[in-house]
Amino acid sequence: MMIPVPDKQASDLLFSMYQGHQKLIAARASTAIGAFWSSVIDPEHFSDSWTRLAPIIQGIIDTHYQMSAADASNYYGLSRAVAGRYGSPIPGSPLGIGYLERLADKVGRVAFYQYVDSGKSASTASDMTRRGLMGASMRVVLNGGRNTVTNAAAGDRSAVGWERIVEDHPCSDCAMRAASGGVRKERQFAFRAHDNCTCLARVVFEGQPGSNQALASEWARATSGKNGKDAIAAWNKYWSERNGSTGNSDGGDQAQTETTGEGSGDAAVEDQQVQFA
Repeated sequence: MMIPVPDKQASDLLFSMYQGHQKLIAARASTAIGAFWSSVIDPEHFSDSWTRLAPIIQGIIDTHYQMSAADASNYYGLSRAVAGRYGSPIPGSPLGIGYLERLADKVGRVAFYQYVDSGKSASTASDMTRRGLMGASMRVVLNGGRNTVTNAAAGDRSAVGWERIVEDHPCSDCAMRAASGGVRKERQFAFRAHDNCTCLARVVFEGQPGSNQALASEWARATSGKNGKDAIAAWNKYWSERNGSTGNSDGGDQAQTETTGEGSGDAAVEDQQVQFA
């Protein structure tokens, strides 16, 4: 006999599966870019080898962005069904025209020569640029899913909105956004992400509880009586004492939201006019 799964448990399981898919898609893109860089780029003759590699990088990111968006479309549709709402298919959010070419040039060619101009050897500059591209690719690829969910939630009358779900060991910036952001609906609230960030957007429907109550309580305690920059400073201090570091999970420096992309970490996307039943 089949035992019915409670709605919340089903919703949590669905998001957990989605999260696993998204991390796998992003990791595949990042790994592929690192491998192609190592096999194609000659640091001593960078310009020629970069000309060959740039379109490959753009193709890898574009392909995996579309995979992320398609997976998010499926996740959103299934989430609607679990919540007892049905409607038309969810379109994936496309990348802005010319975005990948500008991104690859900035994070690849421009970054390499900036490292060399700062005194780094060609070999060191190449390694630093490769790591930067791998991190940026994860951010952009996962924006396929993030933008799909946030755009769909904004146009869905039965959705309360979307919330940020942080990775296992979030930096203080990501944790702050999840703790203080709540569930958002309006389009002006873009999903902010730094390079290597694997935080995702989760849709919340009417009657479903949010997932960040514990973080919100921590935010309230840590920033009590403070606002603006003072609240952020208090939170960063609290997070550092709580975790031993404010940095992101890969051991890097404190996350910055405007590192390599447009719109503070968000790819330029077109608004989707989603029609629901």
